[in-house]
Amino acid sequence: MRYQFEQCISKGKIVKISIDPDLISKEMKEAGNDLEACEKSLKESNFKWTIIQAYYSMFHSFRALIFSKGFREKSHICLKPEFDRVNNMIVLSIFVIDEIPKKTEDI
Repeated sequence: MRYQFEQCISKGKIVKISIDPDLISKEMKEAGNDLEACEKSLKESNFKWTIIQAYYSMFHSFRALIFSKGFREKSHICLKPEFDRVNNMIVLSIFVIDEIPKKTEDI
């Protein structure tokens, strides 16, 4: 994943920027708006738009994450390494961390 990120930087598809809290906030607001629209579309059984709005909610969330690290992407594909990294953490938390005993007496 780090290799993919570095490739995007070398190709100019990810560029270094100053961290801008307003830009991060704007992206998070867009993510929230898209998520609300997604939930409404799901309730209306409008599944095509549910998928599109869910994608854009994730897209704006990951843009905010990248912005918070001082980078800006110029290609959707360059968000994939970050998406994969976060997705792996979620999967681990669901399937692995819950299996780790909480106390030594549970072993």
